[in-house]
Amino acid sequence: MLPMVTIHQGVPDRDWDERLVRLGGHFLQSRPWAQFQAALGRNVLSARNASWAWGAAERQGRGVNYLYAPYGPCADADGLTAALESLAAAGRGHGADFVRFEPQTSQAAASSIAATLEKLAAKPFAEVNPSHTWVLDLAPDEAVLRSGLSSGNRNIINKAERAGISCREANADGVEPFLAMLHDTYTRAGIKAYDDDYYRTMLQVLHPAGAARLVYAYYQGKPVAGVIVYDWNGRRHYAHAAADQAVNRQINAARMLVWFLIMGAKRAGLTAFDFWGVAPDDDPKHPWHGLSKFKKSFGGNGVQYAGTWDLPLKPAKYQVYRLAKKVLPL
Repeated sequence: MLPMVTIHQGVPDRDWDERLVRLGGHFLQSRPWAQFQAALGRNVLSARNASWAWGAAERQGRGVNYLYAPYGPCADADGLTAALESLAAAGRGHGADFVRFEPQTSQAAASSIAATLEKLAAKPFAEVNPSHTWVLDLAPDEAVLRSGLSSGNRNIINKAERAGISCREANADGVEPFLAMLHDTYTRAGIKAYDDDYYRTMLQVLHPAGAARLVYAYYQGKPVAGVIVYDWNGRRHYAHAAADQAVNRQINAARMLVWFLIMGAKRAGLTAFDFWGVAPDDDPKHPWHGLSKFKKSFGGNGVQYAGTWDLPLKPAKYQVYRLAKKVLPL
């Protein structure tokens, strides 16, 4: 019988991140992210022991209530089953219909994930957070990192200053130009964005803690591209990007901005730049093909996660929910 583990309600204690780092956990399992979720008005839960940890928030959608642990639980080779059983217990205790999760394990445990998920009768779900990402190692010196750029990127970066493109960080209250560009970017791409207050709250909570930064590229004194990055545990995550589409077709300021962010991360002593999501292959028909090609043009290597999964707690209701998702897609 597994030992009892206390399920904590609210933002985790201050030593949470220390344990998470030892387990190789992701930023979306961190204490700052839990603070952001709480600021959005979501009920935040967490649990941990020596071999695993998970943080989750209560969510609602299509007539169901569920717990969602983004890029979690994180666990060592022996901890995933216990972590998921704890997460399921928390879900039952809060009346959830299912729990949704994206397990993160050590390399040694990766081969056992499939068997664990099958044993627990977990169901695969369409990606919420990407199961494939692209990561650039920042250990090499600048010359080596430049050599990994595509020739087109090198030309753009070399000409950027002469073209009048500059980059600099903004305060959290400088988010409005970013939001305007985000609407332009997502409308053209056919992507549904979060509402504006989501990004405002994100920066209000995460920026003072140094966990999120808002950085713009300027042309002729006007912001023409913007990115929100997350900095945590030695890694910079390229999380949310937007651009003035018409201007960037002419001057490619967005490429200069990515290079500025990469070099800024290196100067700050960070060890990796995570581009946050690419297509799993080079299929030109994949909806992320163009974006993936853009990210890969800066050098780096692919990393694969286990994907998004659901653990039904009320199987009959869950089956109706999945049917509704097929018939009435978002």
